[in-house]
Amino acid sequence: MRHLRIHDTQPELGPDGRPIAGHSCNVLMDLGHPALAGRRFDLDRGVSGGEDTAFFADAMRAGARLAFAPLAYVDETVPASRMTFSWLFRRRFRMGQTHGSLLRRADDPTKGWVALPLAGAKVAYCAMLALMTLPFNRYRNANLLRGALHLGTISSLLGLRTVAIYGHTQRNRDGLPSN
Repeated sequence: MRHLRIHDTQPELGPDGRPIAGHSCNVLMDLGHPALAGRRFDLDRGVSGGEDTAFFADAMRAGARLAFAPLAYVDETVPASRMTFSWLFRRRFRMGQTHGSLLRRADDPTKGWVALPLAGAKVAYCAMLALMTLPFNRYRNANLLRGALHLGTISSLLGLRTVAIYGHTQRNRDGLPSN
């Protein structure tokens, strides 16, 4: 996990050098910006995760711009329960589900269906690489985790149930999360 920096969050940058997606790992926000006015995290994503990714995707659609400060360093202790391959696999799968859910609700409804065969090809590619690197745990597992991400995307695009990886939530009689 340390060598592959599995728990690190490195943004994917667009051609302008800005992140194309946001995460709340270490963020500063101008709450006075119109794109953030009234915006809240989606509580329904509380047990699955991805609420920060959805928050920033919505903010960017409303005109927010993201920036990345590579020298801003954050150190976080990772609990032992999140250091197992099975937890990491479920988390990557769920990350793919978040991506798929954002594709499904995109302005262009065909975007998700176009992504489906591409995600399938990526799963096949990752599986092939995992087989090729079978004797090398580090690389095999990295390929399996990458494949889990794409499997999660497929799962979400097909409308399957979202994986809950963070505890559980109590729901009130209206079906809404309660504290």
